[in-house]
Amino acid sequence: MSHTPTPHAASPRSLAGALSGVLACAIFLTALGTDASGSLAAAKREQNQRRTIVPIADFAAGRTIADASTDNRIAGAMRERRSVMNASIRLSFVFPDNRRIDPWILAFKDHPQWIRVEDDGASLFSAVDVDAMMADLTRSLMRSFPPAVSCTMTATTTDKQGTLRPVWKDSACVARTGVLFHQAALKEALRDALLSGGTDVTVVFTADQPVLQDEVHHLSLSLLSVGRSNFEGSDPNRAANVRKVMSERVHNIIVPAGAIFSFNAMLGDLQTKDGWRMGLGIFEDGQLKPTLGGGICQGSTTLYRAALEAGMPLLEHKSHSLFVHYYEQYGIGQDVTIYLGSQDFSFKNDFATPIVIQAETSGSDAYVRIFAVPDSRSVTVSGPYFAQNAPADLKVNNRSVRHNEIVWLRSVTYKDGTVAADQLVSRYKYALRAVADTWIATHLPPAPLLAKY
Repeated sequence: MSHTPTPHAASPRSLAGALSGVLACAIFLTALGTDASGSLAAAKREQNQRRTIVPIADFAAGRTIADASTDNRIAGAMRERRSVMNASIRLSFVFPDNRRIDPWILAFKDHPQWIRVEDDGASLFSAVDVDAMMADLTRSLMRSFPPAVSCTMTATTTDKQGTLRPVWKDSACVARTGVLFHQAALKEALRDALLSGGTDVTVVFTADQPVLQDEVHHLSLSLLSVGRSNFEGSDPNRAANVRKVMSERVHNIIVPAGAIFSFNAMLGDLQTKDGWRMGLGIFEDGQLKPTLGGGICQGSTTLYRAALEAGMPLLEHKSHSLFVHYYEQYGIGQDVTIYLGSQDFSFKNDFATPIVIQAETSGSDAYVRIFAVPDSRSVTVSGPYFAQNAPADLKVNNRSVRHNEIVWLRSVTYKDGTVAADQLVSRYKYALRAVADTWIATHLPPAPLLAKY
C-alpha cells in the first residue's frame, strides 16, 4: 500500500473530473447490502448467476475477441478504468491522544486490484471495488495502528526474591493500549467520496484499553495508570541495565491487596554473572561513579510515576541528589533514586484486590503500566512548581519553595468523599534556575488544586 505521497499524488486529482461522463465509474458494494439502484442490484444478481464478468487479465493478456460490439464495450470500459487510475484519495486521521501523522495518499494506479470491469448484461463498465479497498485498508490500518493487547493470567509463581509474579496464558503477553476505527463508517465515507467526487476521507480512531483477566482470583483488571521516562543519550552499559531492569525485574509483578511493595526487595542482589553491567551512578556526595547496575533507577523512577498517577500511598521515596536530564521528559522532578542497603522506593497497594505491574521499553522510552480493579477513586496531579512559579501560599516546611526544589501536588478523592493530599518535593544539590526558566517558558502553567498542602 502506498502511504507516502509521490510528487504527482501530492495534490489528489478530483474524482469528479476523473469520473466525468462515466456516472460515473460504478461502485461495487456487495458488503453494504444495497446497490446504487434496484435495477443494478437485479442486474448484479443475474450477472452472478450467469458469471459473465470479464476479467481484465483476459484481454490484457491478448485474448482475441471476434465480436466488434463486444470489443467496443471493452474499449469503453478500459477508458473508464484509465480515468480512475489517475485519481487518488487523501486519508487523514484523528486520534484520541491528538497525535499528528501525515495523511496517506491512496492512488488508484498503485492499487489496480481496486478497479474491476463489470458486465450488467447490457454493457461493460469499470467499477471501484470498495470491498477490496476496505480489505487492504483494514489490514494496513490495524498493522500501523493496532488495537489493544489484553492478557489472561492462569496462575502465579514466586521468584527467588519472594516477588509474586503472574503466569500468562500467552507466556510473552504484554498488555498495551491501542486504537479502534469504525469499519462501517470508513466504508461509507469511501463510498460517499467516490460518488460525490471528493478526495478527502477521515479515519476517526477511538481509544482501546487493555484488560487483564485474572483467572486465579476471578477478576478483570483495568489499566489504572502509566508511567513513562526516557533514557536517550545513555551510554551502552546504562542503556543495557535499563532494559534489563525493566524486562526482568519491573515487568510482571503482583502486589497483593494491602501489601507494601519494596523496589529493593524485588530487585535482589546484582551480580555481574547475571548480566548486569558497570554504569555511572549518583552517590550521596553528588559524585558520579561507576557502579554495578548503574541505570536501574530508571526503573524505580518510571514505576514511581505510575504509582503516583494510580493514587496509591507513596511510603519511601527520594529524588537523586543531582538533577538528571534523563528524567526531565514526562515528569520533571518525578525521579526516584534507590541504592541497595540504604535507599529504597516503596508504596502500598491500598486497593481491595491485587494489582499487576507490567513494564517494557520501546526505543529509548520506558513504560510501566499498573492494572487494578477500579474503586472509584479520582486522582489529580498538579505541577511542577519551582521557586519562580510557585503560588505564594505553597509552602514547604512553612517556607517558600527553594531554587533547588521541584514540587508536585497530588489529591486523591475516594469513593466516600475523603481526600488525601500529598506534597511531593524533589530536592537537588544545585539550584535549577535555568532549568526552571526554560520549563516555565515552554509549558502551560500547572492547574491549581483545591486541596490545602
